[in-house]
Amino acid sequence: KPWLTIQDVPSLGRCTETVGWKTGRIHHLLSKLETKYFYHLEWSDSVIDIREQYPLLDEFDSCEEAMEIAREINVQYPVIPITRTPNVMTTDFLITVFVKGEFVTKARTIKYAKELNDKRVLEKLEVE
Repeated sequence: KPWLTIQDVPSLGRCTETVGWKTGRIHHLLSKLETKYFYHLEWSDSVIDIREQYPLLDEFDSCEEAMEIAREINVQYPVIPITRTPNVMTTDFLITVFVKGEFVTKARTIKYAKELNDKRVLEKLEVE
């Protein structure tokens, strides 16, 4: 189950729920770009598993490691505005691929080019 679903996040674009052919489960895609990338993954013969909106938690189900990375690079860690509680960061996709006889896990973040002009977006990508 993804950490975030389409019901959790206000969207400026098109959110999609779709059943994956590879996983047999409903995937929650938060933009048109994520949906296009998801279909690319579905058709790739090397992709074995697709997990979206994957939480960046450490072995103790804590965001302490990500918070430490933010401190080290002097970036403010994202918080929930009202409570100022640290927010759990996610990566758009965690995929398992079969390459050269090995299963490899890869994280992928999908952003529109225009978002890469936003300093805060770049800071969060650096933490991620």
